[in-house]
Amino acid sequence: LVAAVVPPLSLAEKMALTQQALDLARARGITTVQDAWASEAEMEVYAALADAGKLKMRVRATLASEIVDDEAEYERLIDLRARFANHPLIRANAVKLFSDGVIEYPTQTAAMITPYLDGKGNETANYGERYFEQDILNAYVARLDAEGFTVHTHSIGDFTTRAVLDAHQAAREQNGETDNRHQISHLQVVDPADFARFAELGVIANMQLFWALPDVYTIDAVQPYLQPERHKLMYPAGSLVRAGALLAGGSDWPVDVF
Repeated sequence: LVAAVVPPLSLAEKMALTQQALDLARARGITTVQDAWASEAEMEVYAALADAGKLKMRVRATLASEIVDDEAEYERLIDLRARFANHPLIRANAVKLFSDGVIEYPTQTAAMITPYLDGKGNETANYGERYFEQDILNAYVARLDAEGFTVHTHSIGDFTTRAVLDAHQAAREQNGETDNRHQISHLQVVDPADFARFAELGVIANMQLFWALPDVYTIDAVQPYLQPERHKLMYPAGSLVRAGALLAGGSDWPVDVF
């Protein structure tokens, strides 16, 4: 309700705020950032900063998109990538998808293989949200892979991580092996049966391990609501590495600390 009446920011205001964020990154020695949810409007901000000589940062944009098998959407993404194809600082060759939500109580929109508990050890009928149909996800990932995009997927729950790996497997069967360096981000809970599939499919595990620290959001808001064997599987970075996965560290700023 509030967002509907907040006056939109001008391009100059967006540029100034983005410059503040990039200054924070530069102050810590960071020379390249990956924007994991970049709309066309945000790409205009990066381009304007670059045109003004103020970007001074390499930006790898993962373009905001929905999970749809739609020719118009593929053409939009391809055209947006082409706009920055020869840019010295900006790349737009990745696409960001959301496959589920978050795991913390009371939201519990992360999609799980086993149901959430009620906080007292009893199973509920809640398995989290399903944001896609598997056949559409398969077609979408396969087409993006064929077009040479990196697919960067938000996945918190073990159900969606398996479904996304299934989509990458279907893409590989259709397109053969590529070097598109697809990523699944967050990976709060991963089923052990899927550990080895990251290496097998060449999918990078993009993890935010600051979140793995014991805190209210990992203990109080999660532990009473997950099957004990699932809670033990939270942020299984070591298990993924031992299974041959390549890990990438991400901050998820500004959701997380820088």
